[in-house]
Amino acid sequence: MSKNYTDIDQQQRKLGSAFRKESPDTLNAFLSLHKAAFAPGAMETKYKELIAVAVAINVRCDACIGYHVEAAVKAGASR
Repeated sequence: MSKNYTDIDQQQRKLGSAFRKESPDTLNAFLSLHKAAFAPGAMETKYKELIAVAVAINVRCDACIGYHVEAAVKAGASR
């Protein structure tokens, strides 16, 4: 079965916007944690993102797969 990750991403963004309106402090705390976790450090961001892709695949989170694949590519990962 083929999935359209563009559609999944758009739906996830809508859900994120709705969640931000209902619970901005919670979402901001999550985004701060995410930013800190994926900042370059002992390991380059692209490798952290590739690990996140593997975790997303393992837990079968389509939105997470799409997000982290895009982030990994932006961070310099390649095929």
